[in-house]
Amino acid sequence: MDFTPISVSELTDLVQQSITIQPALRDVYVEGEISNFSNHIRSGHFYFSLKDKDSLVPTVMFRYANRSLNFVPKNGQNVIVRGKIDVYKKSGKYQLYVQKMEQVGAGNLHLKFEELKKELEKEGLFSVERKRPIPLFPQKLGVITGEGSAAQEDILKTLSSRLPSVEVVVCPCLVQGDKAKYQLEQAIKLMESLDVDTIILARGGGSIEDLWAFNEEIVARAIYNCKKPIITGVGHETDFTIADFVADFRAVTPTAAAQKAVPSMEELNDDLDYLRKRLDSKVVGLLEYSSEKVKQIKQRNILKRPETILDQYYQNLDTVSRQLSHEFKYYVEKKEGSVENLAFRLQSLSPKNVFARGYSVLKKERRLINSIKKVQTGDDVSIELQDGKLKCNVKEVIPGEKV
Repeated sequence: MDFTPISVSELTDLVQQSITIQPALRDVYVEGEISNFSNHIRSGHFYFSLKDKDSLVPTVMFRYANRSLNFVPKNGQNVIVRGKIDVYKKSGKYQLYVQKMEQVGAGNLHLKFEELKKELEKEGLFSVERKRPIPLFPQKLGVITGEGSAAQEDILKTLSSRLPSVEVVVCPCLVQGDKAKYQLEQAIKLMESLDVDTIILARGGGSIEDLWAFNEEIVARAIYNCKKPIITGVGHETDFTIADFVADFRAVTPTAAAQKAVPSMEELNDDLDYLRKRLDSKVVGLLEYSSEKVKQIKQRNILKRPETILDQYYQNLDTVSRQLSHEFKYYVEKKEGSVENLAFRLQSLSPKNVFARGYSVLKKERRLINSIKKVQTGDDVSIELQDGKLKCNVKEVIPGEKV
């Protein structure tokens, strides 16, 4: 043989890879009839086949997925399932792994739900940025739900127990059936005109058909266009409607919606008691700490003999005085030396010292004569000496050699 064979596992892996990379097989809706249904007692998983007149596909729905079903599947039942295609390696067969299942009538609604959800999401009706905050302490609440329903009773009871002072305006209307969507739309507009602080839109649980009024586009747009914050509490925790996605807050049940709408006075009082106790504890602790500090301060010598506070300053003053005296003495001595030096220099430049060495000063009419050119024969001149003056007459001018 000039080729290398692959193992069965490798072949199965190739088939599995070729299937799982197909986008259309990762999220697929399939309609068919249930057959060979088995509910595994220990694991809780569902194993069955989906078939039509020409084909059959092995199917599995694991426990975590089938827990949310509101009906028990059975052989011969027509359903629409949503899931993915993958290969079960031990048998080498492809299987349909189911995430959601609806009966055929409900399955059509589910497809319609997904289509509308994608359309409204694309328009921005579900945008988190546009959602309004829920007022913490509302004065006036609007409640839209079925007249005399368990949901209405639960909401009113919860509101009364949590915040008895809040004003509640109830607008009963249809919450199921063909006309329900129009009444829900009008009820939302009415509540907005009554200037309520928050609107609760609620009803009890049911099948997708029962809840369908809350999946209608007209209701979704009424919620979106309303200027008041809206809390939805539709069905049970696992039920999601289009109204929930558009609303400003989605509560899992009508009771939870009422709990979100108003604070609990009992809880607030408990919080206040807790804060009061903490504050009292802080104040007592601060007073005890301050009292201890005062006691410590009272024990200081400075309070027993206040005059000692000046001792340090007296000592500092003495030190500064000695430094000042020393600096001043040094300054004076330095200046005296400078004066003596200047006096000596001044003395050396005195004219009297020049006269003492035999020099004299010749003047004519009080003007200093330093050249023979400034005198003529017969001029009267004066000669200043160390001890007096001489009055003289020039008899002759004799030029000398230039120096």
